[in-house]
Amino acid sequence: MLPAALGGAAAAFVAFGAYEAIKPYAWDRIMLTGPTGYISKAVDMIPVVKDNANVSADLKNFAEKGLALGTIGGLAYLVSSKKGLNLVDAKLAGSAVGLASIVYAVQFLGEINTLNLGSVFTNIAQGKISNARNAFGGPINGTLGMANNGLANNAVFRGAHNALPMGGYMMKGAHMMGAHNNMMGAHNYSMGGHGAHGQMNTANTAAIQRGTGRSGFFGAKGLGASRVNLF
Repeated sequence: MLPAALGGAAAAFVAFGAYEAIKPYAWDRIMLTGPTGYISKAVDMIPVVKDNANVSADLKNFAEKGLALGTIGGLAYLVSSKKGLNLVDAKLAGSAVGLASIVYAVQFLGEINTLNLGSVFTNIAQGKISNARNAFGGPINGTLGMANNGLANNAVFRGAHNALPMGGYMMKGAHMMGAHNNMMGAHNYSMGGHGAHGQMNTANTAAIQRGTGRSGFFGAKGLGASRVNLF
């Protein structure tokens, strides 16, 4: 099948070149494409998308690739149709458009930022299934994560991190509700360990000082440090 596909693939590459040649004089000039184009502005106006950089970038990428494929389809019809220029065989033109759509689809899958899917598909294509599983969801910016930065990177969870402090840190892996930062443990509260020990020493020192020369055992003076401080 490969030799038969070479002609269509060659035609597809010619179509890609034709699109890239006319794009600066067509879609870029009328401000339809590009980072400040109408496609980009339209995507940024979507409420759910505008605050999510990865989803926004993916939608813009998808829209521009769709526009490119549509343009290639139009050019193929123009050069192959009997109503057009009739310069290229219609079957070859159709094959070029079909292969172009596959190439753009493969490119898009490898470029998806949301949930780090681009890296997932790239690893799958290379047979690295374990890497693909580990890559799913992270590291990403502002999307629901499942690995690496994970859920802590999500905007909702970042809000919870700031709004619900729990001791020294909040939702930081092993530190979450850990003895080091929370759990009302030895370092943070006087419930045991150094806290109780420090209170006992303070109380004993105060008792010894009060017993020296000023008060005695049940009122008897002169016992000093040997005084039993019952109350």
